[in-house]
Amino acid sequence: MSWNEVHLRDSRYDAVIHMVTAADGAVEHYDLGTNEARYEEIEPAKNVDNKIRKNWSGHSQFYLIDNKVNSFEEKIEKVERVVLNLLGIPQATIFNCKYLVQTYEISEPGLSVEHFTVKEFFLLSSPNMEVKIIQKGDKRSFNYTLETKVFKNDQWTTRKKQISSRDFIQMIQEKQDDSKIELEKSRMTFLYKNQFFVIDTFENIEGRPSLLKIETENDVENVERPSFIKFIREVTDEEAYSTYNMANKDYELPKDDLKMLATLEKQETQETMASNE
Repeated sequence: MSWNEVHLRDSRYDAVIHMVTAADGAVEHYDLGTNEARYEEIEPAKNVDNKIRKNWSGHSQFYLIDNKVNSFEEKIEKVERVVLNLLGIPQATIFNCKYLVQTYEISEPGLSVEHFTVKEFFLLSSPNMEVKIIQKGDKRSFNYTLETKVFKNDQWTTRKKQISSRDFIQMIQEKQDDSKIELEKSRMTFLYKNQFFVIDTFENIEGRPSLLKIETENDVENVERPSFIKFIREVTDEEAYSTYNMANKDYELPKDDLKMLATLEKQETQETMASNE
């Protein structure tokens, strides 16, 4: 088997949890004398930590555990809650938010942005259940994730696991839901102010809507939004913006949002033309 950077990062691990060094955000606890594993001074330690984050940030299940805590024990508790959430045991302190944003290419100086193509294939499932396969990668390599969502006790629980390309082909042949389209998305991921952001642009839906997603252990109100992103509105709890509904063959964007996106695209085109004159 031929391996490359993307395949090694995305296919070997179901999730990546990165605990930010104490040198970044908790310098009072960064002591070379009490931890034999530490040998860098503060700035070199931060640089190494940033490089590690950058290398793993393209993973679809990347979680950043920062130092916005009162103790190391609280930091470990954050890790435990993320693990429980990954195992399908819902945690009230995991916040998920979704925003409709303007579609454009991000070229912020100093910001490392990962680009991927994503396809979602929905499978036949029972009531109160959603099952899909997510194909993610680039021209060189793809990995496949089986995602199962179950609605029970008035809440959704989600389980994800890596599957092989052979399993993917078999499941598509035997269980694909013909009432739904295959969602095609362009994905951008980046780290900003110690928060991981994902932007999905739906390429085969009229209007090409872009949704920015945030999953965080911190209160969403305390998450600093990127100033270079134009947020239109929050759509977290809107059924119209669940991928399950967006995959329906007769799906249409809400008319007001479709009009808004068309207006923004026109404005951006005019601004680009004016800047090139």
